[in-house]
Amino acid sequence: MPIGVALYLSGPGRVRVLAEWDRIRANGFASPGRVASQRTRVSPINGRGSFDTAERLARALAPGFASWPGMDCDFGLASLFSGERRVAHFPLTPCESLRSLHRVVCESAAECGVFIFRSYSQEKWVPHRSLADNVPPEKGELFVYANRRRLPLRRYRPPHR
Repeated sequence: MPIGVALYLSGPGRVRVLAEWDRIRANGFASPGRVASQRTRVSPINGRGSFDTAERLARALAPGFASWPGMDCDFGLASLFSGERRVAHFPLTPCESLRSLHRVVCESAAECGVFIFRSYSQEKWVPHRSLADNVPPEKGELFVYANRRRLPLRRYRPPHR
């Protein structure tokens, strides 16, 4: 089963991301906003494991997330991940507190037996907020050009608040 950890956005930045998803959808791209239950987030890990594995990971991370105050974050300019899915995204400007959080989540996930997808490993992870999935190759440059602006986002909060 899929297993992920999410850092949810709160405050005015959340409203801006939702508006951006609507604009992207209106221009014919498959935005995460097309799914009614989708929430604005950044995922430190995504992977696979059993239900028991997911429960162990939740128990391992809960104390740290319960006391985590959140952090201020900023996203860079729109970009595309190359590869099969061609995901358009805003990369998150890395900071030491985010790198440290990612390291703790990866180590806990590995100890609990989660198979972490390669792109979420400590060596490969690019913190980001997806904007559109499966951007056709012929529209990639147009998408990135149309979205070349900075979108500051503030106050990530843990999901268990």
